[in-house]
Amino acid sequence: MKNKSNYLVCKVVVLVLLVVGTRIAAHASSSGLSSQLGHQRRAALPQSCVKDVTCDHLGNCWFATWGGIGALSPQGVWTDFTTSNSSIANAYCTSVAVDRAGRVWIAHHLAGVSLLDYNLTLDDRSDDRWLHFTSADGLMDGFTETVTIGPDGRKWFGHTSGISVLNDGGTPFDKGDDYWIRYSSGSSGVPEGFINAILFDKNQCVWVASDFGLSRMCGQSWKAFESFSYVWDLALDSKGHVWAADAWAGAGEWTGSEWVVYNAGNSGLPSSSLHALAVDAYDNKWLGADVGVARLSRLNDWQVFTAEDDWLGFNEAWSIDFDLLGNAWLGSCSDSGGVSQYALKSAARVPVFPDTGAHLPAPDGRAKADFPAGAVNQSTVVTYTSATASNVGDDFHLFSFDLSAVISGTTTPVTTFAKPYTITVGYLDTEKAGVVQGTLALYWWNGGGWELEPTTAVSTQTNTLTATPSHMTLFSVRGQTKRVFLPVAILAR
Repeated sequence: MKNKSNYLVCKVVVLVLLVVGTRIAAHASSSGLSSQLGHQRRAALPQSCVKDVTCDHLGNCWFATWGGIGALSPQGVWTDFTTSNSSIANAYCTSVAVDRAGRVWIAHHLAGVSLLDYNLTLDDRSDDRWLHFTSADGLMDGFTETVTIGPDGRKWFGHTSGISVLNDGGTPFDKGDDYWIRYSSGSSGVPEGFINAILFDKNQCVWVASDFGLSRMCGQSWKAFESFSYVWDLALDSKGHVWAADAWAGAGEWTGSEWVVYNAGNSGLPSSSLHALAVDAYDNKWLGADVGVARLSRLNDWQVFTAEDDWLGFNEAWSIDFDLLGNAWLGSCSDSGGVSQYALKSAARVPVFPDTGAHLPAPDGRAKADFPAGAVNQSTVVTYTSATASNVGDDFHLFSFDLSAVISGTTTPVTTFAKPYTITVGYLDTEKAGVVQGTLALYWWNGGGWELEPTTAVSTQTNTLTATPSHMTLFSVRGQTKRVFLPVAILAR
């Protein structure tokens, strides 16, 4: 996603795993739509080239296409805004962002910026208000590649070798109090080329990505990073690290002092040519390459999805964002284009063979189980299922999951393995708020209560728990909350 709106990306960490339905593909093509959805959704997408995807704090997802803007409500209703049914400036939309009030800012190819106030009624066009911004108003250039809303509400527009910043005074439809600032590559540290992405980090520094490099502005001081030369997208993870997606060099993670580089040679990336980048609520990094989409979990597990998967309609994602349920939406202009949705599942399963073992990652990337060779005596299927478990006493419940197993091809349960297997759980600092970190541990349900898994080990440096049980059961990550005891004074009457 190119338009990073700090308060709209909705990276609110949910403490209970979301139980969501099956994966859906909304893939637009000249030959029709995936039979999983039918033609209704294809008809609602204005055009199959999707340049940008943004999901807002109201639950709507917006799609900037080469034919206008498509919008999908939380109820699953599609609405489109085109030159034939609205006052949008032109059909060629490059980026879309939504402000605190729900107003929609749209960047255009050769037509500046459109502003839409739909009065939070997508199904009623009669109360829509439109406004346009061009170079006559203060934009540096009519070719606007990206729009980002900063933490202070100012709008940042990326052009060709420059940036325009609009302070609308809180009254976007009144241009009389507008104040503009421009940064050009010739007079500032803005890199040359098309400005592809603008991002604010945890220190409110501004990162600017372009076809010719990557720069950062803190205050009025600019710094250029020479590690990357063609940066398409930027993202911020839960640690405050900035991630960059490069067209040739792969991905980079800025730790605050150095770059950690991920490419096809040293990681699970299917290619070093990247176009899209986003971080979800579980701190999974999604990277759109030219031959597939990779997901790097908080536990450093890699998964790669391609057009051969049933939910993904293309190999190269151009933009990625996440709705309020944690589902990933991916748009593309490559292949036959369109938009695809990856819906979080509540369960995952894997066959475990006696001679090879197996690896089982959780659907949301928060946990994994590794089974060594010899863990089972015959072919077995192990299932991971997200679960809910209430707090017990003073315990704090972070999240729970169930591991169950059956002999392959049967319903015969396997409750104990021949060898211990390894469970690894990752947690974020935001998830353990109020918990004494040293008390976090893995517990298992013995049928009548929670019992500490004796093999649990906690690493406060990596925010992980590991355990090596040999039984299948319901597990829970739990800890003690911080408590303050105040003296009680009894006053005599």
